[in-house]
Amino acid sequence: MPSRATLEAVARYQSAAITRPITWVTRRRDSDSANLPACPYRLIGPDGMQCEAEERAPICADDCLRCTIPEALQHPKACLYLLPLRLDGEPIFVCRAYSSKVHALASRNWRDFCFCNYWFPRGDPDPANEASIPGLAGARRRYRAILSTPPAPPTPPASPVGSADVRPEASRARRLRWRGLIERLRLFWLWR
Repeated sequence: MPSRATLEAVARYQSAAITRPITWVTRRRDSDSANLPACPYRLIGPDGMQCEAEERAPICADDCLRCTIPEALQHPKACLYLLPLRLDGEPIFVCRAYSSKVHALASRNWRDFCFCNYWFPRGDPDPANEASIPGLAGARRRYRAILSTPPAPPTPPASPVGSADVRPEASRARRLRWRGLIERLRLFWLWR
């Protein structure tokens, strides 16, 4: 008969598996992810690897090796305001200090944000620290929506006062007056 401590350990493991079926893992011996750099956004579960920076999209080891998110988060100049995303398989970094609710200052190279005046140290790039950053999930959804929508078509320039768009009846009358004046001048010059 198993001991009480063994039963408690099994119960703890089963309840953890129920509450969060996908665990944070950096390496797994029985897969091809053994040589991948540690990334807090990589989830390894029964369905394979997923990337939380790309809304849990399925990824392979080659995608992880090409991604610059682990390098950016492990760098000593990694900033707390740096928000890593993956759009269409490409890593994109957003600066939350210079972004608003409708505009996102984003770059494909995280080093573009290294010389910011609002730099604040990020800390260790482990899942517990990433989960403790307040508002990270909401900001990720908001900036993903901003960056994935196509830009609005440019608006035509405002027409000057008195043009055909602003006062059509006045501009038509003005055109007729000028046309009459030009016709009279033309006739005058012809008869001279």
